[in-house]
Amino acid sequence: CPTCGVARPPRAKHDSISGKCVRRFDHYCPIVNNAVGEGNQRSFLAYVAVMFTGQAIYLHLMALYLSREGDVQASTVTYG
Repeated sequence: CPTCGVARPPRAKHDSISGKCVRRFDHYCPIVNNAVGEGNQRSFLAYVAVMFTGQAIYLHLMALYLSREGDVQASTVTYG
């Protein structure tokens, strides 16, 4: 790497944000504030899977809540 002055293996890239060379560099993720590469690719994929699952559960629960909210309003009878 011309910036670090070390021998760079294939698919390694110097990350200008962290200032380090990253093996098997994939991309820089601002959400986790780190470069995704060889050392943390599995952790990043697990993070994405957990976030996706959490959002799917949230949307499912919101759909259930909204569908029951309509049932409660429709079955409410007012006398007077």
